[in-house]
Amino acid sequence: MTARHTVDTITDDALDTLYDQLAAAREALNSVHRTMVHDSRDWARDRRDAWLYAILIGWTCENDHPHDDDCMGDDPLTETAARHRWDADTVARVRSYRAAIAALGVDGAGQPADRAELPTVVCVETKEQ
Repeated sequence: MTARHTVDTITDDALDTLYDQLAAAREALNSVHRTMVHDSRDWARDRRDAWLYAILIGWTCENDHPHDDDCMGDDPLTETAARHRWDADTVARVRSYRAAIAALGVDGAGQPADRAELPTVVCVETKEQ
């Protein structure tokens, strides 16, 4: 991991390094995604498997359209949460983690990440400790 930077201190080389690290993480997550979706196991059966699947693949329809019986909307997540007794906070955490993974563009396609497709790196000022 690289050192933290502010808008005033980041260099082109440091920004290139951040983008390279982000692209490598995306590639690794795409590999995991492809492996999981092509595995025949029942990912909902075991609570740990269900948790991983919820975060890395997602139990809900993530397409932007009115949800119907074909895509099942939130039903698989609701059923999985009930099966493993996930409370509302746990479901919210799963949704938050899944959104973070989805924001990277992880879909199993494994295409090299173009900078235009990567999330914008936001630099924050940090206080010296």
